[in-house]
This record gives sequence, structure tokens and C-alpha cells, in this order.
Amino acid sequence: MADIELEKNGYGFRYFFDAGIDRITGACDRSGVTVYEKDRKGNWHYAGEIANGMDTCDIEDLTDEELNDLLIEYGIF
Repeated sequence: MADIELEKNGYGFRYFFDAGIDRITGACDRSGVTVYEKDRKGNWHYAGEIANGMDTCDIEDLTDEELNDLLIEYGIF
């Protein structure tokens, strides 16, 4: 698994950029952050993604409440 770029509120975040057109969604040039949760043994597991153009710096600037709202919005929290 790729390295976690940011840890915040028990979650790990990593920036992604997918060039091209997704055949299923029709979305083009998607970017955002992949979200991971850490288990009790300290291993990271995929929890979801926030594909709205945000990067890890944007996540870092969010308050705890804003981050929780964002995670809920994307069905991760």
C-alpha cells in the first residue's frame, strides 16, 4: 500500500489523481484523497475516497467538525 501522507482524527489520507475517463461513471480526470482507517494492530485499511479535487493540505486545514461532516457526506464516517 502507498504511504499515508496525512494522519488526522484516526484516519489516514493520501492524494490521488486518475487521468482519463472512467468507463463506469463517465468522470474525467478525477482527483481527491483516499481515506484509510487504522486497525488495532496499526495496519491501514481502505475506508473510501473523497473525489472532489481536495488534496491532503485541504484536509489538514479543516476543523475536526468540518472533517467529520465531510466524512459523513462521503459515507465514510
